[in-house]
Amino acid sequence: MAEVHRLGYATSFEESVTGVGAASVPIFGDDGRVAGSLSVSGPEARIGVDPEQRIVPLLLDAGEALSKALGYRAPEGRGQLVGSVR
Repeated sequence: MAEVHRLGYATSFEESVTGVGAASVPIFGDDGRVAGSLSVSGPEARIGVDPEQRIVPLLLDAGEALSKALGYRAPEGRGQLVGSVR
């Protein structure tokens, strides 16, 4: 979890289902706590073995937009989503 918190996203490749990959980002509420998540999953052939290049940047942008719509404001000096997962 520390690595996921540091990166701001999580990925999974064939951890639950053979041939399936996924990536997800948190959605934060106005109190800075996780209100939900946004994820994509699909066949590894479509998701790719390196989602950090294509999928994660899109998810991070969408997660940030959704979090802002819920009233979340990133702490000063932090560009990416950082909140509480508790």
